[in-house]
Amino acid sequence: MANELWPAGQEELCNTDDAPQPTAALIRPEDLCSPENLWAIWRNVRQAYYVSPSWRPDFYVSLAYCGFISVSQAVPARTGSETIPLLIPEIQRTYGVLRFADLHIERNVRKRAAHYELRFDTVFEEVLSALLAYHAENCWLLPEVFFSFLISIVYII
Repeated sequence: MANELWPAGQEELCNTDDAPQPTAALIRPEDLCSPENLWAIWRNVRQAYYVSPSWRPDFYVSLAYCGFISVSQAVPARTGSETIPLLIPEIQRTYGVLRFADLHIERNVRKRAAHYELRFDTVFEEVLSALLAYHAENCWLLPEVFFSFLISIVYII
């Protein structure tokens, strides 16, 4: 059942033959290594959602660097009662990309925010745990993403 969205060897991620075709394209860590591939992803404005079975922290960081915001979903396997945890990156062509060189913060915003401090390395695990608890059964943050977040922070720092 391989097609342009689901290459050979990835059939277990597809729905049954009588179901509608998936609207998310498969993306792999090696797809982000080539400028040509990245340009093809950016140019294809009809495709925003991608799916990957990879949970490598360096892949997660690369997705974010390239403008993807990722969530996760456990989908039923084609056979049995197990689920397959998938990473679902969405390319953000506008609001997901922060270009610090072009960043302008208005004076009144800077003044109101003067007493706040933005940190990335403080109580991170507690924040993720609170997200899991708050969203409970319908959480976009699967344990695999939780682990990738924690490892990614170490990877970046």
